Amino acid sequence: MSEKGPEYYDYIIAGAGCAGLALADALLASPVLRDKRILLLDHDFSEIDERTWCFWETEAGPYEHLVRKKWDSLTVFDDNGKIPVVPSPYEYKMVPGRDFRLDIHSRMDKRPENVTLLETEVLSVSPDGTVRTKAGNFCGGQVFDSRFPDIPDEERHPLWLWQHFKGYFVRTDEDFFDDRQATLMDFRTEQFGYTRFFYVLPLSPREALVEYTVFSPELLSERKEYDEALREYIGEKLGLENYTVSGEEFGKIPMTAQRFARCSGKVFYVGSAGGASKASTGYTFSRILRQVRGVVECLERGESLEKIAPGKAKHCFYDGVLLDVLSHNRFPGRDIFSRMFRRNSGYRVLSFLDERAALADDLKIIFSCPVFPFLRAFFSYSRVWL
Repeated sequence: MSEKGPEYYDYIIAGAGCAGLALADALLASPVLRDKRILLLDHDFSEIDERTWCFWETEAGPYEHLVRKKWDSLTVFDDNGKIPVVPSPYEYKMVPGRDFRLDIHSRMDKRPENVTLLETEVLSVSPDGTVRTKAGNFCGGQVFDSRFPDIPDEERHPLWLWQHFKGYFVRTDEDFFDDRQATLMDFRTEQFGYTRFFYVLPLSPREALVEYTVFSPELLSERKEYDEALREYIGEKLGLENYTVSGEEFGKIPMTAQRFARCSGKVFYVGSAGGASKASTGYTFSRILRQVRGVVECLERGESLEKIAPGKAKHCFYDGVLLDVLSHNRFPGRDIFSRMFRRNSGYRVLSFLDERAALADDLKIIFSCPVFPFLRAFFSYSRVWL
């Protein structure tokens, strides 16, 4: 008797983070693909992701029902004071990662005939569609890998920073926060050679997420450094003395000019593993949803996923130049971003960062940046780019 081969699924998704979940959800929602068999793999489905996803859009998106709070008024602070930011017609939105995960799981639970969740460690994926796990091998008509690769230091692109952050969910006994307005960036903190800022997202007059963010090649050596910075900011800049911390979040996102593999045979990379994180800012959520939409549309039409463009070359180049400036400390990131917001409308800056601005607006943003540091970065990065 011949030995039974690996079990076959139409689609196998390795990794059940934001990208893996969003893709599974979109496949199940597709009228063309909804009857396909899906295998979703993760090493631990019980790890509820508490990370907060923030993004901006002009209209209701597919997860509008999960938006905990949105703001149409933003501020940026630097050493010269407050910069009002009017994002209209954009709204800045916040989706709790836990709500996102549970919402999609609730829909998958109703479709056991179409989607299988298997808790196991993925050992490898092969271009022929074979996925090796500790629970056995599986074969996929198409495999999607959302696991971020462990790239050795010597193989990393020279332009590589981590955006790492820690946040406190702060509660007060009395009204304190103006929940009509969010602080997008507050640079009134010691920079220590790399870009550092806080942001404040008020969820109600008595609750806010206060987050400390750093762009640097390495994480801070001890977690207590994030805590010390947060406590100092809350006390000295916000002027808040009596509060409780009801929750915390911590994470890191790659900011790099690394060219990640997009497609290898039957394997397509999604999420940060497929370059979905914006290289110069780390914003990821909207880009994942865009990427997922492109994947589903290609599958519905029966087209090759290689047709999915990684993004316009000009935006990749813009990101690389800005990363060069930040990585080599050619000009303080604090001053770059504050100049952008002081010299341009909030809508123009957000459109530029979201890669949706017209060329004329791109140029206005570029010309609001310091000329000589960016010229040096332009020529430096051009050698790598070409």
